[in-house]
Amino acid sequence: MVLLRVGLAFALTAVAFISTGNVDAASSTSSSTSVDCPSACPEVYQPVCGSDGVTYSSKCFLRLAACNSNSNSEITVASDGECMETTSNGNSASSDCSEVCTRIYKPVCGSDGVTYSNDCVFGVAQCKSGGAITPVSDGECEASSASSTSSGGACPDACIDIYDPVTDENGVEYSNECYLQMAKCKNKRARGLAASVDTKSGSSSCDNRVCTMDYSPVCGSDGVSYSNFCMLSLAHCKNSTIVQVSDGECSEPAQMRL
Repeated sequence: MVLLRVGLAFALTAVAFISTGNVDAASSTSSSTSVDCPSACPEVYQPVCGSDGVTYSSKCFLRLAACNSNSNSEITVASDGECMETTSNGNSASSDCSEVCTRIYKPVCGSDGVTYSNDCVFGVAQCKSGGAITPVSDGECEASSASSTSSGGACPDACIDIYDPVTDENGVEYSNECYLQMAKCKNKRARGLAASVDTKSGSSSCDNRVCTMDYSPVCGSDGVSYSNFCMLSLAHCKNSTIVQVSDGECSEPAQMRL
């Protein structure tokens, strides 16, 4: 009888211990989840591209979405910066070629003579062509100033703000390779615009060029923020050493030329 009572007491103690352990484990899991999942995020725009193809305002908002997601698949950061969705032209044959690509400028030259902004964008074009387009080389096509965008723009329209400085042959420093390539590309365009100005009467002929007052600032290599690209090309016409460094105002502008 005594042995029976001892055994019963031992069994009840074991059950109580297991129950307490489960409660502690659940509490620990809940605590861990609450730590990983933010209750609110600051309104700071530092976009990231999620693995679900959605652009989130910041990594915090991505984590918040991941915590509230009912999907079994985990949402992770695919890349810094906004997602660049390349969609099909609407026909069913190419609908499966849609892909979310980043805006990172790492050009690829295709066999069609088009310079694609990166491998992902090239892959979409290759898919739509049924494999007819093949990669020729890394970097821009030598004989092509076109890009893969339907607008035919020759220069990358955005760069990721990662500080990995590089210097061009003139000693001008850029925050990363993408900005350097963007400046070179737009400098070629500036030379083309300057060449279209009548140069018979010297630098004064550059003043015959008429620019709009649209405010879309660009930063010149002379440290001047120009109100738009046309104004920078006018300055380049007068001084060929002035090239575009980046879109937007210079971080420490010498002055603003309107």
